[in-house]
Amino acid sequence: MTVSLDSIPAQAVVGNRTQLRFTIDNVEGLQQYLGAWGHMLAVSEDLIDMMHEHPARTDGGAPVEFEVVFPREQTYRIWVQFQKRNVVNTVRFDVPVRRLPD
Repeated sequence: MTVSLDSIPAQAVVGNRTQLRFTIDNVEGLQQYLGAWGHMLAVSEDLIDMMHEHPARTDGGAPVEFEVVFPREQTYRIWVQFQKRNVVNTVRFDVPVRRLPD
């Protein structure tokens, strides 16, 4: 399974809503896993912040969109799980989060 990530805005900002849109190369056979079309875990690089999210928007196809508000300026490791043809697939991405200039 190949998954790509688009972030809106392109640069995630502390305290603002960020849309993380995951596009799956071929959604044929995509299934709900534990009652959701996907699961996301975001963890700050210092391991203080951890967020578990389910998709905010999807119809069982691509893209699968999550919304998150990052609390601090950090790089967050994002793990996303999707089930396809009874196999759970896990992919990871790093998302840098910055503070707006004062």
